[in-house]
Amino acid sequence: MKKVLTKAWALHTNNGICIPGELIEEMIEITFDEKDEVLVEPVYCSLEGNMYHAVMRDPVDICHQRKEEKIVLGNAGVVRILESGSNASHLKPGTLGIVYAATPTDREGYPIKIFAYDAPGTVGFLAKKLALHKDNFIPLPDNSHFSPKQWAAFSIRYPSAWSNWKVAYNCWKVQMGHVKREEETVISWGGGVGLGEILLARQEGFKVAMISSMNNRISELQKYDIQAIDRNLFPDLNYMEDRYATDKEYRQCYLKSEKTFLEIIDAITNGRNAAIFIDNIGLPVYRATLKALSRQGVIATCGWKEGMKISHMRALESINRHIHVNTHYITYNEMQDAIRYAVENNWMPEVEGEYVYGWEEIPQLFKDFGAGKVNSFFPLFEVNPL
Repeated sequence: MKKVLTKAWALHTNNGICIPGELIEEMIEITFDEKDEVLVEPVYCSLEGNMYHAVMRDPVDICHQRKEEKIVLGNAGVVRILESGSNASHLKPGTLGIVYAATPTDREGYPIKIFAYDAPGTVGFLAKKLALHKDNFIPLPDNSHFSPKQWAAFSIRYPSAWSNWKVAYNCWKVQMGHVKREEETVISWGGGVGLGEILLARQEGFKVAMISSMNNRISELQKYDIQAIDRNLFPDLNYMEDRYATDKEYRQCYLKSEKTFLEIIDAITNGRNAAIFIDNIGLPVYRATLKALSRQGVIATCGWKEGMKISHMRALESINRHIHVNTHYITYNEMQDAIRYAVENNWMPEVEGEYVYGWEEIPQLFKDFGAGKVNSFFPLFEVNPL
C-alpha cells in the first residue's frame, strides 16, 4: 500500500457535533493499492443530490451511518489516471474515465452501497487525488465525440435514468403494450435524471413533458423540444398531511394548486393522464402525482429529494392497476449498455457554456444549489485542470 497526501473538502463529525452545510478544506492521507487500483485525479465533476443531502445531513447523517469521523464525498465526474497498479497495467496513465459507483453489489450485480456516499472507507471526488479499484474505472469510449464536461454530467444521472426507465417502460408494456405510444404521455418532475428518462421516452415514441419552476430550465427544455410545464402556475402544491388536516387556509391553497396542476395535465394528455410519471421528489408532490397517473400507469422513482416516507391508499392503487417502480443506480452491464446507447444515439447532456465552479468555489456551489440559484440540470465543478 502506498500512502498519498492530497487536498480535500471533508465533511466532519466533531465530538458528535454535526454542522449542516459545513465543508472543511484540509490535507488528507489516502492509500493506493499498487496491485489492483488506479490512482486518479478528478477533472470535471457534477454535484449530485446525494452529495447535497449528505452535506446538509438530511435525511440521514452519512458520517454517523458510516461510523466515520470525516468523509469525502463525490462520485459523479471524469477522472484521469495518474498511476496504475500492477494488475491494472491495461489502464494507462493519462486515460480519462468515469467511475462505476456501486460497491458492493448483490449477487445479481445491483448496488448495495454507493462509492463516496454510504460505502465505508471510500474517498470521493471532493479530493484532488483518490484511488479506485480497477474494475470501478470505466474509460471514456474511443469513438465518443462528447466532451469531458458532458461525460461528467452523464456519469451518475444518466445511468440511473437508464435503469429506472428500462424497468418502468417494460412494466408499462406488460399491461399496455397494445396501446399506441404516440397517444400516451410521459411526464417528469424537473431534474437531470428525469431529463434523461424523458429523452429515452421520446426515443420510444411517447409524447413528453417536464415540470420546472426555473426560467432557465424551462428555456432549456424548449431547446430539447420538450413541453415545459411551469411549476409556478401551482405554487402551493406542497402536500403536508398534518397541516392539510388542521390548517383550513393551507388546505384551500393546496387544493387550488392541485386543481390547476391536474387541469394542466389533463390538457396536455388529452384527458388520458400520464402513462408513466417520473417522480424523484417524493412526499410534497406524491398525492398529486398519483392523481395525474392514468389507469394502468407507472410511477417511477430512483430518488427522494424531498421525502423518503410516503403513503397511499393501497386499495385505490390496486383498482387503478398502478405499478410503482423503485430502482437504485445500475448494474455494471447496464452501465456499459447505457454508455453504448449514449454514443450511438446522441443521448447526452448539453452542458457546453454552462458555468463551472472552481475548486475554491465548491462550498458556494452547495449554498447556491440549496438556495435554488443553480439553473443547470447538471451543476459542474472543476477539481484539477484538464
